[in-house]
Amino acid sequence: MNFINLLSILESKNNLSDDLFNKYLEYLNVNLKDNEKEDLLKFIGKLFGECQIPNIFDGYYIGYKIPQISKEFDLLKITENSIINIELKSGASNESIKNQLIKNRYYLGSLQKDNIYNIAYQSNEDKLYILTEKKELEELDVVDMSRILLLEPPLEVNLDSLFDPSEFLVSPFNNTDRFIKGEYFLTNHQKEIKESIVKIIEDNKYGACAISGKAGTGKTLLVYDIVKEMSLKKKVLIVHCGKLSDGHEKLRDRHEIDLIPIKFFSAEKFSKKYNLIIFDEAQRIRSKQLKVILENKEKSNYLFSYDKTQTLSHQDGKYGSRSAAELFEGIKNHFNLTENIRSNAEISSFIKRFVDKKDNVSQRKYKNITIQNFEKIDCVEDYVSNLEDCGWVYISYTNLLYGNSIYQTYNINSKTPKNAHDVIGQEFDKVVVIVGEKFAYKETGELTHQVTNGPHLPHKMLFQAMTRVRKELKIVIVNNPEILERCLEILSSPKKV
Repeated sequence: MNFINLLSILESKNNLSDDLFNKYLEYLNVNLKDNEKEDLLKFIGKLFGECQIPNIFDGYYIGYKIPQISKEFDLLKITENSIINIELKSGASNESIKNQLIKNRYYLGSLQKDNIYNIAYQSNEDKLYILTEKKELEELDVVDMSRILLLEPPLEVNLDSLFDPSEFLVSPFNNTDRFIKGEYFLTNHQKEIKESIVKIIEDNKYGACAISGKAGTGKTLLVYDIVKEMSLKKKVLIVHCGKLSDGHEKLRDRHEIDLIPIKFFSAEKFSKKYNLIIFDEAQRIRSKQLKVILENKEKSNYLFSYDKTQTLSHQDGKYGSRSAAELFEGIKNHFNLTENIRSNAEISSFIKRFVDKKDNVSQRKYKNITIQNFEKIDCVEDYVSNLEDCGWVYISYTNLLYGNSIYQTYNINSKTPKNAHDVIGQEFDKVVVIVGEKFAYKETGELTHQVTNGPHLPHKMLFQAMTRVRKELKIVIVNNPEILERCLEILSSPKKV
């Protein structure tokens, strides 16, 4: 991100051809629409008309976006003790300006500066506004803004190193208190989907909606945000298609969200006359439960949230010859989340290539993925135990209720046991997984497990565990040269960010 002098932009506009000016902006990595350029130039002109002190124009970042969540700031200026944010507007309402500045203050608060100044320039009015400590919008004189901009010299910093996206990616299960307090924001796309679903539910006594999206697209946060809002005015039941975690139980017991695991769902629930029944992780719903829903489809509104790639057994999501996901895809009110806002792009890229050898397009640096190779599982337990002491979460394969399967020999004793079924819908900063000797690649390039006796699919459980990662992934490989070779191939690829 370039450290930019605003006066340079104004003078370049006044003295260069349009073509050369646009090339200069491109060099500075300033990507603005024509109307945004006009707003910026008008703001700089207003500032120049009041103050010609050179330092006031230096040290700005234009159009910075926080990685992963794509939160954008029009102008940022960072000093030793302060951060100044200026948003450029034209024709926006005061309420929308205030809401954006409040949101910006939330994100900028993570930098822990003594002072945060959130300012907006409304170009159609040629007026400045500032967000007060009480989160109210007040008009700001250009002289007072100049004093703020001249308080301290700007710092040239690596913005990406200052912002940790995981600080803003709140999980209803892992950050339950922050979720209940509303210390998060939905993306514009999430808000649009939410508004559509809420309207459909409020306008209909019964019907169905569906939300699909891969790991990291924000399905769970969106679904539970809908639950939180709708529960204030409607009778809502949420059914988790898996085991309840501590976070689920906290939401249910302390915050009175009507939440049950799928095993407790039956036709008797319809007697309670819910206005909305939500199925989260619905790709795992079983045929007998789908049958109950279809037989009672005119007794409630339904919302299905699913990711068709996240099944863990042969029985998950089957309905005759079709899958549950195929049924959900046919729902008229179907919404698709595509933007990855939670998962680390680097880790997502690695996982995609790890589970499919044909995928060799996503070549980048993999700084947060590491591997350790062992010949015998006996050596692994102490190693993983030490990792757990350092804050890593070990996710094992789910044991069979009866009998044994070879993949269970990959499991080791853990201080905080969690298996693939335990962690559905959850996320952790640092995850370690063990890949044993029977994992292999098909001729088509897809990851599989050579031996499957029992309902659980080891390669699906491994995928589930790996997609729970927020920051760092460690793969422990045991006696599997094929998997080791593939990991080395990915990690040694030409480094393209």
